[in-house]
Amino acid sequence: MNNFKPLLIIIAYLLLQFLGSCRKDPVVPLPDPQDPGTPTHTFNISVESLPGMISPQGNLTAVVSIVNKQGIAVLTDKDVALTYQDKYFTSAINLAAGEYRISKFLVFGSNNKILYASPLVGSARANEVSTPLPFSFDLNTNTGTIPVHVTIVNTGDTPQQFGYPAGTFISPADESTSMKVNIRTVIKVGNIVYDSIPSTLRLVTWSSPNQSSLSFISLRPGTNEIALPKNAIKYELSVNKWKVTDQKVLLRSAVTDGMNLVLGGEKQARQLKTVNTAILNNGTYIAYVKKDYEYTNGYVSKTTAYKKNEAYETVVAYTENFFYNARQRIQRIQKQITDGGVQEDVFQYRDDGRLQAVNRTEPAGVTTATIGYAPYIENTELGDHYTAGVQYNFTQYYYTQYYNIEFYGGTILTDNMATTHGNSTTGRYQYDFCINPYIHLNIPDLYFENSWKHNRVNSMKEFENVFPLTIPYENIYTYDDEGYPIELVTRYRTYLTGQFSYQTRSVFYYN
Repeated sequence: MNNFKPLLIIIAYLLLQFLGSCRKDPVVPLPDPQDPGTPTHTFNISVESLPGMISPQGNLTAVVSIVNKQGIAVLTDKDVALTYQDKYFTSAINLAAGEYRISKFLVFGSNNKILYASPLVGSARANEVSTPLPFSFDLNTNTGTIPVHVTIVNTGDTPQQFGYPAGTFISPADESTSMKVNIRTVIKVGNIVYDSIPSTLRLVTWSSPNQSSLSFISLRPGTNEIALPKNAIKYELSVNKWKVTDQKVLLRSAVTDGMNLVLGGEKQARQLKTVNTAILNNGTYIAYVKKDYEYTNGYVSKTTAYKKNEAYETVVAYTENFFYNARQRIQRIQKQITDGGVQEDVFQYRDDGRLQAVNRTEPAGVTTATIGYAPYIENTELGDHYTAGVQYNFTQYYYTQYYNIEFYGGTILTDNMATTHGNSTTGRYQYDFCINPYIHLNIPDLYFENSWKHNRVNSMKEFENVFPLTIPYENIYTYDDEGYPIELVTRYRTYLTGQFSYQTRSVFYYN
């Protein structure tokens, strides 16, 4: 019977969602967060000219790398055909709408020989083209062709002259002379496993005991297939990310085609100490709120939130005290709200550690949340792909509320909140690949706030019969070299008009 009730919660939510879709009113959604994993636009790259090429040549291949506006790789060393139609064009490339930069563009000819390269800004050969890389472009419905400029690579030229690492001009891998291995970067921070993060692979290939070559390969989040030359005697692979370094040295005899390798490691999570938030006013940030965190034996034990009153004096907004069970999970949170009474949350957990029920008592009444889970059937590269269905019952309201959440790879991908009297909010979210300090506090929440291991950068919200005054639409983070945010700028807009409303800046401090 205990397993049957969570299933009823999920079924009830789905029924509400279906009924709501039949009578949905027009809404004004935020811009689509444009998940880079979902191609939405097709474009190609044109080469303005190939210096020294007298007549059109076939059998040309371009090797392209593209990063998004955060500098995260979305295409790495992609081989695309280069064909001539009055000038040279690559075959079609698909990406989501957004801002990008071409960070590498090479042209190989027959026999996989490097012929041309687009040099990087600041390199010795950059002055040979009118527009060196990285080249920025905005991909939208009107984007068709992105131009690049290349210069010739002569015999004896080195990648460093063009701004690229040593080994970059090695031709695309020939299957008869190379092996394919699968590499994934995985770093455990505290109790959280980050298994979908980009990194840079440092690869040293030894052709003899005294001769080696060095190259750097951008690894996308998840599993990457890279080529290793078969004629090598030894390989040295290493990754350095968030001040975690891992290295593997493999003899040729120990490497097999298709083998899986994991590079990474683990480190302790940092403790969040203080978050100061200010609001932008006439070009100057004015102190707004502050929150301090205290710890006992490594676990958060108390938080204190401060605010400015009408006289611009700093006063305590509320305090939270945390009480733990025998398994060191938070069982109760007591929140003392200044001039607002006491709010107490009591939590129950399943055997696997997931939240099962929450009971909130406050002056207005009692809220009871019952939670059920259902796994996604399809296979996915990342783990933790499931839905959570929550039913909220209130003593202070006449309606019932349902919340359905899709978790994927440690983040909330989509969610929907609906009530039996017709209100509904639907959200889609986009994240970066860095560390969210809040999830390491391991604080449960009635509405699953901060239940994601990366940081949310964009949101798309749709509302039905709900009209908020303002909504956040963009988060811009600044990070330290350990992957933790040190500053966050959040921008808000007026929901009904879509106009910019205000922005805040939060500064993070750690123990």
